[in-house]
Amino acid sequence: MGDNKVFIRFEDAKDLDRVLLLSPRSFDKYLVVLHKLGAGDTVNKLKFNRSSFWVQIHRLPTMNQTREVGGSYLRLRVSLDITQLLCRGRRVRIRESVAMWADFKHERLPIFCY
Repeated sequence: MGDNKVFIRFEDAKDLDRVLLLSPRSFDKYLVVLHKLGAGDTVNKLKFNRSSFWVQIHRLPTMNQTREVGGSYLRLRVSLDITQLLCRGRRVRIRESVAMWADFKHERLPIFCY
C-alpha cells in the first residue's frame, strides 16, 4: 500500500481478533503496528501511533495487592502513544493522603521503543 503500509485480509474474524489480541507484534525485533479497518476507514487517513504493550508495575504495597495478583508486581496491558517517550514510573495514590512512586517495566519492547 506504500509508505511502509501493508493490507492483510483475514478470512476468519477469529484469526484477526487473535492476532490483534496478541500484540505487540514485531518483525526482526522491530515494532509492527496493527490497525483494524472499520467501515468507511481509508488507510491514508489512519494514524499508526498507538500499540498495546505489557507493563509491570513494581513497588506497590503488599497490602494493596489481591490474592489473585499475589506476586511482587502488577501486570497490565496498556495502549500507548508510540510517538511519546516511555514512562519509567509514576506517583500513585494509595489512600487519599498517601502517594508513592511505582516503577514501570515494559515487557519485550521492540527495537523501535528504545
